[in-house]
Amino acid sequence: MEFEGIFAILPSFGTTVVAVGCGIVAMYVVIIGGNFISPKVNSLIRRVVTKRFASAGVRIGQDIVIHDERAFWAWAKSGSLGFGETYMAKMWDTGSQPLEEIVAGLAQLPPETKRKMFKAWNWRIFDIYYRLFNMQSVSRADIIAKKHYNLGNEFFSAWLDSNMQYSCGYWDGVADPDDIDAAQVNKMNLIARKLQLEPGMTVVDVGCGWGTLSCFLASNYGVKVTGVNISTEQVKFARELVAQRGLANQVTFILDDYRNLSGKFDRLVTVGFLEHVGLMNLPEFFDVAHRVLKPGGLALVQSITNGKTVHVQADQFIHKYIFPNGYLPSPKLLVKYAESKFVVEDMQNFGVDYMRTLQVWHKRFKACVDKGIFDPEKQDETFVRMWEFYLLYCTGAFKARITHLYQVVYSKKRPEIYIAP
Repeated sequence: MEFEGIFAILPSFGTTVVAVGCGIVAMYVVIIGGNFISPKVNSLIRRVVTKRFASAGVRIGQDIVIHDERAFWAWAKSGSLGFGETYMAKMWDTGSQPLEEIVAGLAQLPPETKRKMFKAWNWRIFDIYYRLFNMQSVSRADIIAKKHYNLGNEFFSAWLDSNMQYSCGYWDGVADPDDIDAAQVNKMNLIARKLQLEPGMTVVDVGCGWGTLSCFLASNYGVKVTGVNISTEQVKFARELVAQRGLANQVTFILDDYRNLSGKFDRLVTVGFLEHVGLMNLPEFFDVAHRVLKPGGLALVQSITNGKTVHVQADQFIHKYIFPNGYLPSPKLLVKYAESKFVVEDMQNFGVDYMRTLQVWHKRFKACVDKGIFDPEKQDETFVRMWEFYLLYCTGAFKARITHLYQVVYSKKRPEIYIAP
């Protein structure tokens, strides 16, 4: 999600130089250490931000209710990170527009308008670092597991569907807009149809999460599944699930990095995992997929994608608080790094369904908060506002169609014509 053109700073050896542009007027203010800003400068920043937001249909004072004037400086200084952190700190709340509508509106600002307002030089430092170093190397691969997925199975099970599917549901044909269970079962059946599963086939589920897709495919399609995951909490849950459902002869879970996979499989599936692979590792991911897939086999990748190819995860808030070192590939990259190894048989974009999925997740999450289900010592008010911002922020990105959700089917030396369901 690209909001760094709306907010930014120019760092200069410990002294922050803020460039505020409004038409033909520009003011450069030196602030030692970034700890002080004069009321006059803050007033100017407020006017500039108010004008730019208004051009996106977002009204300060009506759509965004300011509780602390320091919010404007934080937005200018820290971009989307400041936007999210000031929400967490209750410096502002939504008014007549819901948060996802505000985000969708800001996302639609013309790139040139966003560039004129502020330039995100601080994030460019990370961009350079990201280009030079592998942020998702084997030694760093468990950072996201520890930060996000090991929050506790109880936390996620409270507001996800009964199958613990932490990925986009498929809402085609689902009449009830709140029936997340039906949408997720719909998605899993769609995956099975696209993979053309038959009883006795072997399937590898890369980044298998809590193992519910693996168990679903084994139970409903008679296949044998090997799931691989680096999250200790999720693998523990998955193994217990296998025992509960009596699937020990059909489903196995491995606590390991996907790069260490061995064996040969008829089918490969990965859902919501490619976002954690990283740009530098995309070629290796498809190398691994090619190595473990049998000739004639099919692979299905479901991934959130960026609207265009970028070299770094562009959102500071998501990077710091939700998914460290995450990277959203573009649809172009889903083809580029696979084309020398596979035939791309089918691509389907149903990103609007992720908007609906996120809306239901937020509704269920808020219900948990209202009922006092979460542990206040672990999930305090700041944590709750962080998660609300994350869920609605992402909803807005899908609503604006700057972020997408693709399912891509690949084949390996397959002589038959592939017909998508």
